[in-house]
Parts: sequence; C-alpha cells; structure tokens
Amino acid sequence: DERRKTPENIARIQLGIDVYKKIAAKKLGKNVEQLTIEDLKNEILPLLVLNRELEQLPAMRKVADELHFPVEKLQEMPCGKIGVCNTKTQFEATLKDPKLSKLKHFTLITTAYHVPRVARTASVNLSEDIDFDVIGVPLKDFKFDVFNRVRGEVKRIELYSQKGDIAKYHRVK
Repeated sequence: DERRKTPENIARIQLGIDVYKKIAAKKLGKNVEQLTIEDLKNEILPLLVLNRELEQLPAMRKVADELHFPVEKLQEMPCGKIGVCNTKTQFEATLKDPKLSKLKHFTLITTAYHVPRVARTASVNLSEDIDFDVIGVPLKDFKFDVFNRVRGEVKRIELYSQKGDIAKYHRVK
C-alpha cells in the first residue's frame, strides 16, 4: 500500500540501511563505497529487521527493495495489527524469534522523537546481558509539527510507564 510509504518510514529504512552498510564495511574490511550487493549478502553479516505492524511491512519491504537492499538479508517482524502493536510488542516479537533471540547486541533505528521511549522500553524488555544502541532519524528531515509529535510521545511514555512496559530511566552501560 503506497499510503504506508511515509517519509518517516522511508527515512528510518534508509538510515537502517546506511548503518547496516557501515557495520558490513567494518566486518568485511572495506569502505562503504566499495560494498557490492553481493558483499551485503555475506553470511557473517546480521539481518536487517523491519519490525512494525503487520499492515506496514509490505510497504517497508518495498522501500528496502527500492533502496536496493538484498532481500536475503531482510527479515520482516510483525508485532501485531495496527492498534495492538506497540514498542513492547515489538521487543516481544523480536525476542521470540529463534534467529534473533540469541543476539547480544541490537541497533535500533527510529525517528528522533521516539528515542527516549524506545531506549526505556529496551531497558525493561532486554536482559542485562544484551547491549543496544538507539539511533534517531533527525527531526529536521521531516515536515510535520514536532511539538504535537513530541507531546503525543510524552503521553505514551507516561501511559507505558504506568503499565510497567518501560523503565523509569534508560539503562546506560
């Protein structure tokens, strides 16, 4: 569905691919500019996980395809339907997956205003032996009312804190 190819989804996937390429280059001993599609398919490289509502995943896959990311290294991770999925269910779905449940490091890509909630949710839902980074797509890349987005985010943080779905503070190693 083309309507789901929002500027936010496109920017998150683009940044995810950029970060993936930096990781790939380091692991393969190359510069990012030298990487080929075949390099990105290397078995030593991790998966790029698209973790979102079931309805969002086809559009996200299409964006990754349009950005020439190899489908072999893409994993779709549905966390429920729209209205059911939230950051906690995204972590639950990830940790149930046999390919991902044994990982010791996650790099999470989200929009910048989501970073505090995602980091605090990771702090509660990932065990202490799992390290993680949360990288935010800069807000300057979007043409929306940042104040209203942040205000909505604060409400979600308050609600999820009351439910115990997120940590009071972000875990720092």
